[in-house]
Amino acid sequence: MEPPREGGETSIIPSHIIVEKMEEAMPEVVHKLGTVGAIILVRNPNDNASMKEFRRTWQQILETEDKVEAKKL
Repeated sequence: MEPPREGGETSIIPSHIIVEKMEEAMPEVVHKLGTVGAIILVRNPNDNASMKEFRRTWQQILETEDKVEAKKL
């Protein structure tokens, strides 16, 4: 596995392996996610959060300062 050329982080395990393991262990859940979809919540810091815990703020991740616009994304 090679590190990304620019930005990002290198995964510990490739996501396709995680999906394969999930399909083996819980195929009904994987099927439901494929048909119904999923909402993924990601907690990101505000500007005043400790940057020791996080590397990027929600504004940086979503590339907007507008909370209304961010909620649409």
